[in-house]
Amino acid sequence: MSKSESEIQKEILKYCKNHPKISWIDRANSGKVKVRGGFMQLHENGTPDLIGYATGGIMIGIEIKDEANFLKKNHGLRKEQISRLYHMYESGCYSGVASCIEHVDLIMNWEHVGLVFPD
Repeated sequence: MSKSESEIQKEILKYCKNHPKISWIDRANSGKVKVRGGFMQLHENGTPDLIGYATGGIMIGIEIKDEANFLKKNHGLRKEQISRLYHMYESGCYSGVASCIEHVDLIMNWEHVGLVFPD
């Protein structure tokens, strides 16, 4: 049975917290949440699931997808996600889409796994 996206995210986050190239990384919740009196905007839509920085101060943005979505066109990414990952890549950040720990290692070696470039 395939792992859910949240299971993959927990596994990858645990791995990243012990990765020798990663100084800090954590989950980034996006969108709006209901609070007393209205809504609160969390991170902007399109922000990768995991954000952080590597040794040397290089930003990291990793979008997590389950195996089924990773195999779809654009890995199931929304336009905002494609745009954000592409912008991070163009800015010199480690960025990509991961559905397993091996993808994280490729991303951290400047192989931008699953990164879809807009037309």
